Amino acid sequence: MKRILLSLTAVLFAVVGWAQSEWKDITSDYIKNAAMSIDKDQQTDWTLVGCTDNGPSQGYNVYGFYAGWGALESTVGSAKQDITLPAGKYRMTGYAFFRQGLKFDVEPSKSLGKMIAGEESAVIPTLGSVSGLDPYPDNFPQAADAFYNKNLYQSTLEFTLSEDKTITVGFECTFDLQQSWMLIGEMKLYREMTILDEYKLVRESLKSLQTEGLNAGLMEKVNATLTETENMVGSDEELNSAISMMRTTKTEVEEVLPKLKEIEEYLVSCENVISISTEKRAGVTDAFKEALKTSGLESAVTPEDFAGVKTVCENAYIEYILNAVPNQGEFFDYTIFIEGIGNSTNGWVNEFTGFNKNYQYNGASNKNNGALGLIKPGYIEAWNNGAVFTGTLIYTKNNLPTGIYKLSAYAFKNDGATVNFTANGQTVALQDAGGLYTNPVLENIEVTDGSLTFGLEMIEKADWIGITNIKLSYIGLLGIDKLKVSLEEARTALQAAFDVAVADRKIGKAMKAKVEELMAATGAVDDDAIALTDACSKVIAMTNSLSEITEAYAKVGQQIKDAMMSAMYATVDNPEDKTNYTAAYTKANTDLEEAVTLETIQVIGTELAEATKTFVLVAYPGNGKTFDYTFMIENPSFETGELSPWTAANGGDTGVKENSNGTYNITNAHGDYVFNTWGTSNMHVQQTVTGLRDGVYKLTALVAADAGTTLTLTAGVKTANVAAIDKATGVDVSVDGVEVVNGELFVKVASSNWFKADNFRLEYTGKAIHTEVPAALAPAPESEGLDEIGYIEITASGQYAVINAQYDDEGYIETLNCEMPYLLNKETKEKIEVSGVDYGEGYNTIMLMFVTEKWEPITASGTYELVIPQGLYSCPDNKEDWEGFVLSGPQNKEVRYEYTIVEHQAGPVIEVIGVEPTSEDEVETVSTFTLAFDQPVTINTSEDAPAVYLMSRLSGQISATVSAVEGEGQENQILITLEREVADAGMYTLVVPEKVVLNAQGDWNVSVNLTYRVTGKKVETTNYQPTGITPAEGEVTSLKSFVLQFQKETFAVTNVDSQEEAYLINKDTQEKVSATLDMGDEYNEIKIELTEEVTAKGSYTLVVPAMKIQQASDSWGNNVLDNAPELRYDFTVVEGQSIDAILAKGQRVDVYTVSGLLVKKAADRETLKTLKKGLYIINGKGVLIK
Repeated sequence: MKRILLSLTAVLFAVVGWAQSEWKDITSDYIKNAAMSIDKDQQTDWTLVGCTDNGPSQGYNVYGFYAGWGALESTVGSAKQDITLPAGKYRMTGYAFFRQGLKFDVEPSKSLGKMIAGEESAVIPTLGSVSGLDPYPDNFPQAADAFYNKNLYQSTLEFTLSEDKTITVGFECTFDLQQSWMLIGEMKLYREMTILDEYKLVRESLKSLQTEGLNAGLMEKVNATLTETENMVGSDEELNSAISMMRTTKTEVEEVLPKLKEIEEYLVSCENVISISTEKRAGVTDAFKEALKTSGLESAVTPEDFAGVKTVCENAYIEYILNAVPNQGEFFDYTIFIEGIGNSTNGWVNEFTGFNKNYQYNGASNKNNGALGLIKPGYIEAWNNGAVFTGTLIYTKNNLPTGIYKLSAYAFKNDGATVNFTANGQTVALQDAGGLYTNPVLENIEVTDGSLTFGLEMIEKADWIGITNIKLSYIGLLGIDKLKVSLEEARTALQAAFDVAVADRKIGKAMKAKVEELMAATGAVDDDAIALTDACSKVIAMTNSLSEITEAYAKVGQQIKDAMMSAMYATVDNPEDKTNYTAAYTKANTDLEEAVTLETIQVIGTELAEATKTFVLVAYPGNGKTFDYTFMIENPSFETGELSPWTAANGGDTGVKENSNGTYNITNAHGDYVFNTWGTSNMHVQQTVTGLRDGVYKLTALVAADAGTTLTLTAGVKTANVAAIDKATGVDVSVDGVEVVNGELFVKVASSNWFKADNFRLEYTGKAIHTEVPAALAPAPESEGLDEIGYIEITASGQYAVINAQYDDEGYIETLNCEMPYLLNKETKEKIEVSGVDYGEGYNTIMLMFVTEKWEPITASGTYELVIPQGLYSCPDNKEDWEGFVLSGPQNKEVRYEYTIVEHQAGPVIEVIGVEPTSEDEVETVSTFTLAFDQPVTINTSEDAPAVYLMSRLSGQISATVSAVEGEGQENQILITLEREVADAGMYTLVVPEKVVLNAQGDWNVSVNLTYRVTGKKVETTNYQPTGITPAEGEVTSLKSFVLQFQKETFAVTNVDSQEEAYLINKDTQEKVSATLDMGDEYNEIKIELTEEVTAKGSYTLVVPAMKIQQASDSWGNNVLDNAPELRYDFTVVEGQSIDAILAKGQRVDVYTVSGLLVKKAADRETLKTLKKGLYIINGKGVLIK
């Protein structure tokens, strides 16, 4: 089967091999670190010469080459690597530019840089060759943006190889002018080939890793990918998938391969350490070897795996070298204990005289000394801009084993200066080297108390010094005599520290016992160098740790005391909150007594701090205390090293800076970073703090600027100003009494000039006072355009409202104790203060008056903002305070509402709100109507004033006059009087057209039609007799429907007011069947319908109560003229023929309605089937069609 697959693969290769060639990206197969993304001091792929700028260290994929700042310090720069390529056609691209001196856009044609590929090269563009950039790249961010976002400064080079060949690729340049600069970025390599060629190429590239000395885990990973992709050649899609898989595996393996080699080399060095040393105690060597053997190196695959292996190995190495001694003439590398101290100013202490410029870590490589082979970018520097200073720059490392050490460093000074490299009293002078690195070394340094203090001494003429790359070596043990002295001194120091800790109550019970135990164990040690060294180390370590532990103990102890005081005076809504907090600090106190390590004490402190946060978020401080809420400010002292979430005005040198730098330093700054900004107008830094509980706060910040500069701190709507002392002296500025009512607090420091800021602090002082918000306003702010604003009524949310004012003896308001409410015209910016404030009609209402001396309202059209100031009123919870004008309970916060006054356009806006008599009433007669409107009105007396009238179908139009209703409070009413009294029964409509009445603004009434039923005088006579009934009295086959006929030309109607019921009664059984009455087909007819059909044989009487039927003057029942008396009709139901019987006979018959109207003449069987449901007369008999 395998042979078949292989042969199929060969065929597919042949078929796919005809595919069209195209440029394929093969960068990852040949060029390592092509993106320039690895820290230049950690990468080994590029050979770098004169590389001074390390972009990856700051997150930018660029390398820079600089000619020198004050002089032409470098004449060449290059980044190169050798790659072996098969024969073929290639294209290479790369981002790079060259700057001649400081020429950004002048003489753009001169470039001394080029991109190379074997014997081919292409001159890279100059910085000024791209026009219109603002600014031109002058740093890593700008260059990376030009390269990768704007795709500028990209060079292209094509070349062909006739045979497999190893070539050099990269960038190179020469410098002939100081401050010249070459910056390079990502390089790409392409080859012209088919997809099948690419598959083969990538596969061979992945296979080549099998010879790179992989561990078992990586070898398994490579082999698995090769096996999985072996036959993925059936289509372009399969090939692309296989290529992607193989490239991914190759990239992942190559990423960790250096880590594998590094650890393997480290293991070799560990074996070497074992071979040159002697263990202090039995079993140390075996434990070291076992730890290295079981580190997991063989199975490691991911970066995390290798990091874990390295940690295991380093920890094992440290454990060994602390418990072993190097043989005569050998040493242990102890640099691991001071790793990285030359890469930042952390831990260094400077005591300078005459210094006022930059003290900082500088990442540049301009101090490398090629003549001595000293290549190390980045150094701690003190640069005083040519001014001489003196003093020391010192670092102290504690907890070292007692013994003999060797120390070296890279250090530089300005030529002619006297500067010493010193360590524990030994010194060596730095040599002149043109301002570049030298390599001072101090031998046989004695460490007798576990401390090594080293650094630089500036004696004279120093204006620029620096140090980095400190190396520490452990040589061996001190002599026995010195060890005895050291041990005694160490014990004395520990006892003194212990006594102080006990006296100051800074040590717990368990820690006290531990110190006493160690003092007893080291009181009599044999004259053995290793035993004495071990004893010294333990005592010194205990002394050093005791200092940290007692400090931490005291700090946490103070936390516990503060917690107790907070709980004692604080109040809570839920007693369980205080109970939980008490339990938390009680536990902390117990745990603190048992703690014997710094870490344990710190955990206790952290847990108590979290419990404190939980408590202060629900409790209220008392006894004049506050709660620290600084933890609610994100990045309050900029200690993340980033500005976020703060925002700042764009200015020069704006951002978060190291406080150790003399340019940015502020005294009393909190931590290592401060905020700095540079500008001449509206400079600020700000953020909005969210998630706060409502209440009163105090905000404080540390600021500095040029002497006399005014800085403004804003907290919410409050501000405070402070005058700066000078640019380095921090001064606190605070805003107190800041109320938060929506969970947010706007925080800002601003100045019209440059400034620095740090250490924002927030304190919670208690519940908010100004929390009240009006429940309603009338007119409502959301009302559509108003004609005017004269009075605005505030309804408080509480049951009572007391105005914050001075009152006279009679209880009238004299003056307000707060700002005046006002209206602000948003177009003209005119501010209109309230003309009066008084109480409304309710306990919780306040009236704002905006009227002139003539009591005229504001009518000018426009948009107005009503501002109700903070503290205008309070909401007491009892009537006594309201009656006594006592300002208790929550006060209102400042609120703003928007109103719009529009130019009045007259129209039909006056509504009828009442009428007498009401349109729902029935009246016997009517002659007048009283109408009430929703506002005061006057009668329209103009010539075009419309007429009011009463309309009836029978009576036609009846005229009316309109007059005002006299009397106080009746300004909104009118009286309508008809020209005659209406007494005829019937339906009438009162018509009130538009513009019958007007208001003061010229608006008019909305037209209304009001319908009335006039019953007329009640008629009691019963003389209205029917002229016949259908079916006629006598024999019938069934009973269901009847029609009563009355005299022609009369109107018969049913009496809707009659409650009596018509019915059919069986004379024999007295059973009744209810009947309903309705209008007939003719005006003089009344239909009677039984609720069920009666077919049972027997004698029946149909009964219609008296006055159930009426004679009216029209068919609507208007104007009753007479009533029908009680009517009785007798019927006998006999067996009759049904319609089915008639149809069965097939005879032709005449069909009549019950009223005698001929419906069908000589109807046959089929015609009879078409009859609608109802009662018919057929052959003289009643027949019901169902």
